Amino acid sequence: MSDTRFCAFFKRVSAVLLCLVILAGAPGSIAIAAAAETNLKLSAAPGYVKVLPALPNAINARAGLGDTGIPAVPIVNEGPVREPRMVPSILEAAGVITVPETLLQRIQAEAAAQSAPNSALESAGALEKSAAPPSGGAASGPVDIKEKQDQVYAGAANSGVASPAAAVSGNYLESAPALPLPRLKPGWQESAAPSAPDLKYRFDGTGLKDIGDESALSVNETIKPETAANTFKDITPDNEALSYGKRLYMEVKNGLKEARMVGGRVAWTDAEGKLNLYNPYKDETTVIAAPMGAIEKFVSSPHSDKLYVVAGGHLQKWDLDTNKAVVLLDDKVTSLGIHDFSALRSSEDGIEVKTDKGHLFWTKGKVALFEGGPEEVYADKGVVPTLRQSGEFYIEKTGQGSRVWRNTLGGSGAAVTDLGTLPFDVKTVQATQGRDTLFAVTDQGVIEWDVAGRRFRLFEIEGLKKAILGRNVTLDLSLNGRHALVAAGEKIFSIDFGDSTRDAESNESKVRSWSEENPMTIKDGVLSIGDFSFPVQTRKPEAAAQRTAWQKFWDLVLRRKPQAQEQKQGLALSEEDWKAVNLPTNKWAIYQTLKGFTLGQHVLYIGETGGGKTWMADKLSKLIGRKLYMVSFTEYTKNQDLLFARTFGEEGKNKTGKTFETVLQWLSDAEGGILLLDEMHKPLEGIAALNNILQNLKYHMNGRDISGDKKTHFVVGTMNPVKPPYKGEPPSGELSSRFGVTLEVNYLPRAEEAALLKIFYPAVKQEVAKRLVDIANDLRKVYPDLLPLPVAPRTLLQIVAKLVAFPHDDPIEAFKTTYNPSSIVQDPSIIEAIQKALAAHDLAGAVNPGQKKK
Repeated sequence: MSDTRFCAFFKRVSAVLLCLVILAGAPGSIAIAAAAETNLKLSAAPGYVKVLPALPNAINARAGLGDTGIPAVPIVNEGPVREPRMVPSILEAAGVITVPETLLQRIQAEAAAQSAPNSALESAGALEKSAAPPSGGAASGPVDIKEKQDQVYAGAANSGVASPAAAVSGNYLESAPALPLPRLKPGWQESAAPSAPDLKYRFDGTGLKDIGDESALSVNETIKPETAANTFKDITPDNEALSYGKRLYMEVKNGLKEARMVGGRVAWTDAEGKLNLYNPYKDETTVIAAPMGAIEKFVSSPHSDKLYVVAGGHLQKWDLDTNKAVVLLDDKVTSLGIHDFSALRSSEDGIEVKTDKGHLFWTKGKVALFEGGPEEVYADKGVVPTLRQSGEFYIEKTGQGSRVWRNTLGGSGAAVTDLGTLPFDVKTVQATQGRDTLFAVTDQGVIEWDVAGRRFRLFEIEGLKKAILGRNVTLDLSLNGRHALVAAGEKIFSIDFGDSTRDAESNESKVRSWSEENPMTIKDGVLSIGDFSFPVQTRKPEAAAQRTAWQKFWDLVLRRKPQAQEQKQGLALSEEDWKAVNLPTNKWAIYQTLKGFTLGQHVLYIGETGGGKTWMADKLSKLIGRKLYMVSFTEYTKNQDLLFARTFGEEGKNKTGKTFETVLQWLSDAEGGILLLDEMHKPLEGIAALNNILQNLKYHMNGRDISGDKKTHFVVGTMNPVKPPYKGEPPSGELSSRFGVTLEVNYLPRAEEAALLKIFYPAVKQEVAKRLVDIANDLRKVYPDLLPLPVAPRTLLQIVAKLVAFPHDDPIEAFKTTYNPSSIVQDPSIIEAIQKALAAHDLAGAVNPGQKKK
């Protein structure tokens, strides 16, 4: 035997022996052969022999082992082994390796279940779990991330997270992926148009009478909050768009009179006439007993933390910041007889009170009475319908549901207008501050009603129907219409509509609806988005390097990532990236970009730093199979920098010469590509050299033309908004006019950004993802005025990676060590801003419920 062959033989034997030493303590070892004709009986454990098992090729592929060509045979127990010492030499001769039997069982079980995503990484994670120390044994290192992912996938049907799509044989790009994004719900439905003639409102008033100054009519008291135990339960429905907001529920066991919102807090009165105030950020409730007796009714000012209370027959104004109360005791007020009152509609603190003698106004430290009455609704002709008043609205029960009327002005003679009919038994109605959207309560839930658009949608609330039955119902709204509070019977329902309100619907929800109706796929060289199609240059499949069974085994032992299956198939994007580009906002940007490319137009992306402009261009190039040529502009970029670079030495054949820079490399590429002009706002000088190239896709040099083709050569430019606090200059008018499509590419909507985190780290809790996105959005509001860098999506992904890998670590520290702008600029206000955002959303409580914030 030659020295070379002997060395090779020695190395192989040594490696096999090392493997056997490593696995000596693993009971139930079995062997995997590397040749189809091998059918050996090997030692599985002292006193037993197992026939060599073979893995089905599909399982091997999932484990990154490739096609072994070994037929599958069952495991059979036989008699004792008399000469186990012969096993190493037999293994060496046959090219066989050993692995714990539990590994094989796990792979076979997963292959049979076929419930988890089909990826090499997942199978590798499954193998690693089987080899983990038993429960109670010493464990080292982080928890297996893939195990957590498996748990998430297995429980997806009950968790409100969309289950992943079944794997497409050969190419997942051929089907639209299932996303961990709640489906868009509820949908809009048409409401009945107004059909009745206007009614009229009458209030015969005699004029405004000054009652006196607040200071002369009142006494000052101190209110004393006390801590109480009240907790809301989360009843947010699974699998709908509203799940990015929240629906909370609480039963007031000592009786409930009414409930209102006070800023971001929930206030209600109980049977004892005390005020309860719940702070959701601290999960704390305080109770306040009113001066002068039990609380009969209260309203909150939409403009401050002031409450107006009727207690013991006296009007009171409470300042919850100072715990001071002003009580009107003068007989000129108490003798009027209070029926009802509401906060003023204007932008001032104050109330309007209905009394026996007219309408009392308390605002700006003054008390005045508009005398007159009673008030009524009448018709010039015909019979006035039976109406039930709800603030400025009147509700009429009809055979089709509930017709809603509105007193638009409030003065005597004002029209009471039919707004239309909702197909529900409406209990109460209220308008948002802008008064363009109404919200109504029915026994099924809360209705958002776009009156002008003659459409509505119902947000169902579990348990509301039973709570409403035969009881009074109250509704309160936040100024922006994003939060509603419903009190019925002994139950309080807090509804956070999230980004699903009508203002957001005109943007985010429309894109979500469009995305659901227009799936994106890539098949047979064509990228399709709904009916739109764009030719794709398919990548040539790369030949996968042949690896021996021994190499594949050590890939598993050393946790080396096997060669990605998508590379073998020539797929341009990983499965995670494919899901990410299919998020509705990303897909919309891709769709608009490709439409521009179809028309031979260049596309300009404008958005905040870290909003994903460059990422979008990179993924777009992979989607359409075109090379990406990137030019990164700086303050010092000049015309000559874009086209040529001087070269010396061997590259220039010992002479000074010029070589093409990126722009001309792109233009001269016969296969075309995408030219990315990144951060076009930065150059201090004009970059006119690009004007002609972008206009005609031509450049003349040394007597010849370098030209591209509008069907294959595309341009994407990116820039920040040219407005404070961003620096830079907008491109010249000549250059800007070369771009036929301008798109806003910015941070994803909150629900989609949370879904992005779930795509790359399925094991992350939904609540953790939501709170991280909320924290990021709070901090983005103070960039760059205060913070030197934004919280980019990649930063959130890095934080999530830590939280998933090390679930017992402090999540606050994980956030601070990942996003640490103080390392760039040392400023106490930066630390304060981060602490404030973390405290507002309690990241620690989302990761480890019950853990106190630090």
